[in-house]
Amino acid sequence: MEVYYLEQEVEITSDMLYENRLTNQAILVLFQDVAGNHAINLKIDYDHLIKQNMIWVVVRNRHEVLKQPKLHEKVIVSTWPHRTNRFEFDREYEIRALDGTIYVKGDSKWCILDMVSRRIVATTSILMEGEFLDKHNFTTPLKQIPNHDFTNIPVSYKSVVTKNQIDKNNHLNNTEYASMIDKALEANNIDIDIKNFEINFVKETKLHEELDFKILLIDGVYYLEGSCNNEVRVKAMING
Repeated sequence: MEVYYLEQEVEITSDMLYENRLTNQAILVLFQDVAGNHAINLKIDYDHLIKQNMIWVVVRNRHEVLKQPKLHEKVIVSTWPHRTNRFEFDREYEIRALDGTIYVKGDSKWCILDMVSRRIVATTSILMEGEFLDKHNFTTPLKQIPNHDFTNIPVSYKSVVTKNQIDKNNHLNNTEYASMIDKALEANNIDIDIKNFEINFVKETKLHEELDFKILLIDGVYYLEGSCNNEVRVKAMING
């Protein structure tokens, strides 16, 4: 029986780093790429699902940085899913050195969206025959980021969605939100060595829409919200 697991070797390039640290976008891109390749291998990728008017959507991502890789270092990026609970699919990730040292561990929560109804659909027909790894990177479940009142917090960063940020589903690629968040922190002179990063994708954002970011610091944790027309599209929680 096939084990649901995939790993691939990747070289760390300069565009993945900022001040010798992996950017949050680079981490999400590495996760996205390995998950995409795994989906292709399992025949549950975009091209297969779209024939049924369905697509994958990621609703939450989380990662913890334990150690930083070096420029031009070759690393192993791996991923493995867990059994679906009908509406949600949990997937784990790891970035490690060739000697096994773990650099980054992460997880995510995915759903399947019906393109016609624009609703999350239940399915029990995906990933039924293989063997699931009983390995979890975190002891706590990946829940929604707590809500906070941003009403009186001023907008501290703005970003307009450009064509090269749009994915095949015709909305802002999820990794681009992380890039905007990194830039929002930089624009506000918030320089922290990020250890824990969580992001919730609340609603899709489309070409030419402008996201307004607000930042709130509570007990050493930075909370960010990105909104368009006063509608929250993305939330993040970050600490060092």
